[in-house]
Amino acid sequence: MSTLLVVIRHGESNYNRERRWQGQSQDAILNELGWRQAACVAEAVRDLRAAALFSSDLSRAIQTAVPVAHAVNLPIYPEARLREISAGSWTDRPSDEVTLEEPERVRAWNDKPASTSPTDGETLAQAQERILSFVRERAAQYDGQTVLVGTHGAILQTLMAAAQGLSLDDLWLDTPAANGAIVHIEYDNGRLRQLAPPSIAHLAPLGAEGITLGSAGGPGPKVV
Repeated sequence: MSTLLVVIRHGESNYNRERRWQGQSQDAILNELGWRQAACVAEAVRDLRAAALFSSDLSRAIQTAVPVAHAVNLPIYPEARLREISAGSWTDRPSDEVTLEEPERVRAWNDKPASTSPTDGETLAQAQERILSFVRERAAQYDGQTVLVGTHGAILQTLMAAAQGLSLDDLWLDTPAANGAIVHIEYDNGRLRQLAPPSIAHLAPLGAEGITLGSAGGPGPKVV
């Protein structure tokens, strides 16, 4: 049997809006729009017969999971393996500042992410193995069921890359998961398959302003 993973990216944070590197900072918390996005996610999954709800233990992910937990009447299981990639010494810093100080490293992160990392941070391969370890364990535990998973932008893209058979150098996909996006991924006998592009239809009540990419948590601005 297969397990359906309904993977949720957290709502917009203060750091997303300020274009700061979030990494594993606990100071990055949902802003007002982020809470509204989280409420839309909760409505979107309300009727799912989910067996469990797991979330990264970082503040912004737990905050996003709270209305989801109320909607589906499940407890939140915090899970460190779902944390965002560690941004090392870039954590908490404005993206523009990091780019000015380390333009070549930021360029490499944008263009060849598999071969670099934030300074003193985690490699994409390390982050991907973290989330794949979680998936393998929990998919076996909940075989044939649906599991809700709350996580972050960059590490979610490593999972999407694995599900699409892409290398980590192809990480920054043409269809990244926006804040509050939902991604459906099937796990069947050790194989991952992404069933559709990241869904943002449930964010429609928020209008155009409700679709935010929050890219400072993943690639910084392109250096040209």
